[in-house]
Amino acid sequence: MTPAFLRVVLIGKSPSTEVAESLDALAGLLRREGCEVLAETDSARADLAVVIGGDGTMLAAARNLVRHKVPVVGINQGRLGFMTDIALEDMRESI
Repeated sequence: MTPAFLRVVLIGKSPSTEVAESLDALAGLLRREGCEVLAETDSARADLAVVIGGDGTMLAAARNLVRHKVPVVGINQGRLGFMTDIALEDMRESI
């Protein structure tokens, strides 16, 4: 089955080891599903941006991507997360 989003950019707040591990796991999952995982510098070419972090990381990514009309989804790895609506433990199933 062809994925709905072929080119996905992953964005996470550095230098957190937890975020890096989550980004690596998600990149592997997306590649196995047939998606091209883009570097953050290529985010304007993406069909979807997945942000791992908290609301601040989500806001910064949305601010940068709005002019390129790239949809953004957030995975909460912060404390509360009003805008990052996917819980980290649900990442694989939700994506």
